[in-house]
Amino acid sequence: MMLNVNPTIYFGQGVVWYPNTQASAGTTTNGATLRFQDDGNLVLYQLNTGNVIWASNTRGTGANQMYFPQGGPILLKDNGRLIASVGPYGTNSVDAVVQADQNFVFYNADGNATWAIRT
Repeated sequence: MMLNVNPTIYFGQGVVWYPNTQASAGTTTNGATLRFQDDGNLVLYQLNTGNVIWASNTRGTGANQMYFPQGGPILLKDNGRLIASVGPYGTNSVDAVVQADQNFVFYNADGNATWAIRT
């Protein structure tokens, strides 16, 4: 059985995630899930296999908040203290997108990709 989910998931500026939040894009045969885990790691998984495509490598750091500020990278924080950033600085990115092609991409207001885990 093929499960259909959104073809793309957009994260606009100001979005805040807490541990155990996730979003999926694509189908169970070709798609991805971005999950902010309770261990502080932000991980992109293949939907069909569960294999890790990419991870922030912040497991065990205490990261308990993911925030996408205006124009900047996603920030992983521990009670307000910056642990790590994901994505580009200085590119005025306005969307972070989990795509059905198993990519995680930042786009600027003109629709141009400014950063991706896969090129």
